Amino acid sequence: MAAEEQRAKRQTNDVGPTGAQVAENLRSFRTERGLSTIRLSQLLGEIGRPIQATGITKIEKKERKVDVDDLVALALVLNVSPLALLLPSVDGDEMVPLAPTVELPAWLVWEWAEGASPAIDVLVDDGDDSLVRETHAYESLSLPPQRLNERKHPASRAAFMLRKQVRQLVPGLRRDTPSASAYRLAEAQRWHQRLTDELDQIKDDLGKE
Repeated sequence: MAAEEQRAKRQTNDVGPTGAQVAENLRSFRTERGLSTIRLSQLLGEIGRPIQATGITKIEKKERKVDVDDLVALALVLNVSPLALLLPSVDGDEMVPLAPTVELPAWLVWEWAEGASPAIDVLVDDGDDSLVRETHAYESLSLPPQRLNERKHPASRAAFMLRKQVRQLVPGLRRDTPSASAYRLAEAQRWHQRLTDELDQIKDDLGKE
C-alpha cells in the first residue's frame, strides 16, 4: 500500500506556473475586494461551489490546486474575468511562464487567451501557407461559430485585423527591428484603409435603402 501511495504521489503534478499565478491573483483580488476567506467561502457556497475558508487559504499558499469549476466560481464571486485569475496583470514584453518549458511575452499571452492570435510571435508571410492555416485553425477552434462568422464580414474582419496589427505594433516598437516595425505599421495602415472603404460601402448601401 505504501508503495502504491508513493507511486500515485510521484504521478501527480505539483502546482505549476499558471496555478501559482492563480494563487497570487486570488489573494490580490480577495484583498482588493475586502473579503475575508470566510466571506469568500460563503459566497462560493451561495452559488453552489463551496470551498472551505481553509481551502482558500491553501490555494493562496499554493498548497491546493484549483480545478476549472473552482476557477469559474471564483471569477464569478470576485466579479472578474477568468483570464484575470489565470494570467498576470501585465502587458508588454515581460515574459510569462505558461508551462514548465514555455514562456511567452505578456502581450502575446493576452492576445492568445482572448482568441485574437495564436501563441506564436512571428510575422505572417503570405507565402507561409502552413502558418496561415494554423492561424485559421486557431480561430475556428477557439471561437463559437457566431463570433467566427462575424469576423468573416469584410468590415468586421478589417476592424479585427487593424486592432491585431496595432496591438502587435505598439509593444513591438521596443522589441522588433525597425524593418519589422515598419512592416507592422504598413499592415496597420492597409487594414485601416480597408476598414474605411468597407464602412463607406455600408454607408452607401444604407443610403440606397
